[in-house]
Amino acid sequence: MTVLWLIWWLAALLATLAVGWMLTLIGLREVHETRRAERLTLQRKTRRQLLDVALGPSETLIWDRRDVNSLAVLAAYLAELAELIKGPEMERLSGVLRASGLYRRLLRLARRGDPDGRLVFIEAMAAMPGRETVRILNTIANEPLPQVSLAAYRTLWLMGHEVTIEDVQRDAETRDGATLDRLELTGQIGEAHPQRALPWILNEAANEAVRVRLIDSVADADWPPGDEALHQLAADSASPNVRAAALRALAQVRRPGLGRVLSEGVASEDWQVRAEAARAIGACERRDLAEPLGLLLGDENWAVRFNAGSALSKLGPAGQAIIAEVAARGHPRARRTAELLIQTQGLAA
Repeated sequence: MTVLWLIWWLAALLATLAVGWMLTLIGLREVHETRRAERLTLQRKTRRQLLDVALGPSETLIWDRRDVNSLAVLAAYLAELAELIKGPEMERLSGVLRASGLYRRLLRLARRGDPDGRLVFIEAMAAMPGRETVRILNTIANEPLPQVSLAAYRTLWLMGHEVTIEDVQRDAETRDGATLDRLELTGQIGEAHPQRALPWILNEAANEAVRVRLIDSVADADWPPGDEALHQLAADSASPNVRAAALRALAQVRRPGLGRVLSEGVASEDWQVRAEAARAIGACERRDLAEPLGLLLGDENWAVRFNAGSALSKLGPAGQAIIAEVAARGHPRARRTAELLIQTQGLAA
């Protein structure tokens, strides 16, 4: 009887614990849904107020300046609007922010507190142009915290103020030097001022990811004076990734001398360069370079084989004839690649 009583007692205890756990989960879910609904309501209210101020007719912003969470939502929308509106609308919004006292409050939050929490307030300053804003942003940009200084430089750039690659890349030797955000801003500067990118892309000691991003920006700028540097990098850079990026850039701008560079690329000792050269031949539809691609169908690296096959498929009858020839008489690895191309792409054998 004692054993049965003990079993019953344990079963009752476990059932109570299970019910309690379920009620706790239900309660937590309700709290989460309530907070989510409150945040969505706040976001709608924020968006509506800002648009009414920027575009009219409202001339006031009603806000609890003690509520940091709601101010963070406000700052996030201000950062977005700063990229979308300019001129009179921006001046109107900035004037209302100043008149409401929110300007001072947002500035204090941008200058003090947890570094990660400050970022959204720093970027919101783009919606509040003026001498004081620029002065404070320049002060923040000189702080030793990489993510904070980057946010300040990004905001200054968005506002149309001078920012150099050296500014953005001063932390390039740290683990934060080549983050996506830092590389993106570096690339934007390089595209707007490609002449400033040249010393960086030619410097073999510079951060490789930065050099690759700036090579892409020079190509995006379609800046002919950069062609000589790109040819030099494609031919003899010590970094395979940089050589591949230079090949990609030259293929994008498609100016004289590309054929020689691509021919040298498919014969490179580095697979990154061979792969990019093969891809570029297909992208540029250089049928005169179809034959070397046949050799790459047997390359030891799968990326090279894939790019060579894809390129040959884009070269029409000339490329298809080479695929068929390799399928019939190539060495085993090349033959397997060619046969797979014929099967998957419906090419004539």
